[in-house]
Amino acid sequence: MIKSIHRDAAIALYDSGRGVESVLRACQQLLPQEKWLIMQDAQHQSYGNKTDEEIIRAGDDCFQNIIQKRVKAIVVACHTSSAIALPTLSQRYAYPMLGMQRPTARLLAEAYTHDHIIWLATPASVVADRLFPQARQLGFKGCVHPVACHQWVDCIEQNRVAEIHVMLEDFVARHHDLFSRPNMKILYGCTHYPLLDRLLVKYLKTPCERIDPAITTAEALKLLLAQHDILRSGAKPSVRLLNGVAFQPSAVFA
Repeated sequence: MIKSIHRDAAIALYDSGRGVESVLRACQQLLPQEKWLIMQDAQHQSYGNKTDEEIIRAGDDCFQNIIQKRVKAIVVACHTSSAIALPTLSQRYAYPMLGMQRPTARLLAEAYTHDHIIWLATPASVVADRLFPQARQLGFKGCVHPVACHQWVDCIEQNRVAEIHVMLEDFVARHHDLFSRPNMKILYGCTHYPLLDRLLVKYLKTPCERIDPAITTAEALKLLLAQHDILRSGAKPSVRLLNGVAFQPSAVFA
């Protein structure tokens, strides 16, 4: 149960690790006055190779820690957890809550209706296959080419830069034929992947739009806060970890 919701309370951003950084960046741009509480689940990362039951259990453990703090809303800043755990978590916890999946599905339906989409996602997200059925219900009529990105999150979390270069070069080479098709777009279906954007561009032989759903998720969050009348107007925003220490984003891959 919620003890109380106050507009001056923080918004919790939850992910398995560094993926939270791409979502936080977008949220801060749109909601600069808000306070943010960052939950990075280093204990259970990465989620992409886990079973549904393990992902739900990890999410539940993190939510138990989050609700001990003064928060007014929770953002599941992880595509895999949004697809697999959020339906269960939203029934267990009575907080204003948002994941990555619905904003992404709506974005695809409204802005990329007939496009070809290379969907970069974790193996668990690809197997679950929840995103594009929802996008099609909302009006998406394009073609999707799922790519299960094994070890990408691990390489990002462990800063294995040399391996990151190899995997990006291999990805572009293996899907060279797709990039030659008209209206082809790359969808970052994991919040870690936008952190590699500058590197990926260097390996693409032809220009290709990359879709980062973090912005549309931030827009959905602003609407959610407005609906609950908990938008903050204070002048002292903050970003802190669960233990109260100020949050410092990692260096960007370039």
